[in-house]
Amino acid sequence: MSLAELARQAGLAKQTLSNLEQGARNPTGGTLFPIAVVLSVPVARLVADSSAANP
Repeated sequence: MSLAELARQAGLAKQTLSNLEQGARNPTGGTLFPIAVVLSVPVARLVADSSAANP
């Protein structure tokens, strides 16, 4: 799925997602929840520390 499509389905601005992806902005619950819904994953998966899974 493209960034533009995710933004459209989540009802978010493409720039918002781009900023999150680049680490230029911290997500809020209001941002994370619609992303998780579109991706069909728990919100916790979006914020999980990936370094803990890959020591």
